[in-house]
Amino acid sequence: MADPVSDLPIEVLHRILVLCHPLDVISFSRTSRAASKFIWDPEDQHLWRQLYLAYPLDDPEVVLKERQAAKLPSSPPGSSDQPARDWRTPLLEVVKAERFLQRYINDTPDEQEDYRASLKTFMNILRGLRVARLPDQIAAQHVQPSYNGQWLERILPDSKLLAQDPDSTNREFAGALSRLRISIVCYIDTNHEAEIDDEALEARRTQSRSFVYDLRNYTARTRWGPFLPGMGHRVNWVHIEHLMTVLWMNLNEVPASNVPLPPRGIEAMRAYSALGSFTENDWAGVEGTWCRCVCFMDYNDLFALNFPDEGPVPALSVFTDPGFHEAVRLMEVKLQLVSSELYASFRTRAPALPSTDEVCDTHKTLFFTGESRGIGGVNSSIRGLVYMDKEGVVKWRLMSLYNGTTQWSSTGVQLGDVGSAAGVIGVWTSVLHEPRDPAGPFRFWKNEDNAVVVMDYA
Repeated sequence: MADPVSDLPIEVLHRILVLCHPLDVISFSRTSRAASKFIWDPEDQHLWRQLYLAYPLDDPEVVLKERQAAKLPSSPPGSSDQPARDWRTPLLEVVKAERFLQRYINDTPDEQEDYRASLKTFMNILRGLRVARLPDQIAAQHVQPSYNGQWLERILPDSKLLAQDPDSTNREFAGALSRLRISIVCYIDTNHEAEIDDEALEARRTQSRSFVYDLRNYTARTRWGPFLPGMGHRVNWVHIEHLMTVLWMNLNEVPASNVPLPPRGIEAMRAYSALGSFTENDWAGVEGTWCRCVCFMDYNDLFALNFPDEGPVPALSVFTDPGFHEAVRLMEVKLQLVSSELYASFRTRAPALPSTDEVCDTHKTLFFTGESRGIGGVNSSIRGLVYMDKEGVVKWRLMSLYNGTTQWSSTGVQLGDVGSAAGVIGVWTSVLHEPRDPAGPFRFWKNEDNAVVVMDYA
């Protein structure tokens, strides 16, 4: 008896298959030689293009054009300069990664190859998100949808993959896993719908606190910031994740209903998703009102943690003491751009310029000044700069002055792409960088439409 499906006109069969899941299409290809040839014909990508867009995923051509228009690194899934684009391979990589998450329990040796392939797929998607607002749409505050981002938001939050501790010996994959967890955030969000093991959450918090407040992580080799030791400008994403954990959990504990929380999730990571305006002369969206949060330990606790032989308290027991807590300070920051000539006149009373071999040619370094307003009239002056490195990472350097005297320096990186709503996260230290000077995490994000709540919680 003849197969009734094989007798269908090609156009009808095509319309039917477009409505199917890619795995069902693969199953159909195994039913006959004719079906196999129809599905796997390397010369005909039309079916796979429609399956890709119907999954749905963003059109790689659209992503590529948007990111090039915004002068951003362009590496969307399936990107190619060849006339005949391969739609099948990137779609099957996405499907395989999603199926891997559904069955993933832990990183066993048998799963390591799939684990690494899946992480690579997720990172390709994350690095190739659509631009939230194109340059000619900034004023309209119109945010374009990103199917790639929606896919990540749908499959990652409930995955056991994010609950695993990365292999610290494999820097590349540890960093990739940290970047994914930073983007999702929900694994440390006590307000998230998912059930969270309080004991595991507290253990993760202690681990992050011990890393963030370990003064050995802030030296000339790490540029006194969240960078890989001895690797120049390379960001240490595991360090960034620890900073995120400490800051986010501290903010969630502040006993006030009006505590401003930074935007979170994949959408907040997209280029130009932040409030406010962006121009060619202010590509980073520097000018405007920002909310800044800094956290710090009591110096006695910080000393006990870092120099246990010189104090009565064993190192990590500092965090389990019932009386231990971190101070959380929220401030309003207003910034404006200044000329490079004025900035140069500040000399050593402003952050040093990055090396020319680190700065991306497509984005000029921006210089700014501003004012920080805290509770009780505690104000300071701000001087700083922002630049994009050759890997497309936006980096910020700030210095705080009190009564004209430099006191604190801060080094941070933009979470996600340039102009992201998620803002900047990093480390504050003293400007002198003495061996026993304190350090801690900071974060700041655009807050144009709302009055910034300033407060101290200790």
